[in-house]
Amino acid sequence: MQRQADARAHLDLQINLLAEAEATKVLSMLQALCAHFNLDQSQDAEVEDLKTSTDPESLMLAIKESMPQ
Repeated sequence: MQRQADARAHLDLQINLLAEAEATKVLSMLQALCAHFNLDQSQDAEVEDLKTSTDPESLMLAIKESMPQ
């Protein structure tokens, strides 16, 4: 039973990482379109943060460090 749960968790992680990569690519493409058509992009400073790829290892380390012992 645990092996099946681990396999599902791993699959969920892989799907979530793929979705994050796709969303990052879409944001980059949308920003390129805005630049091409000279649209003002200064309103949304959060986009630059969202375009940064997620590093799963550093995220896991941050989660472990924030958890109580």
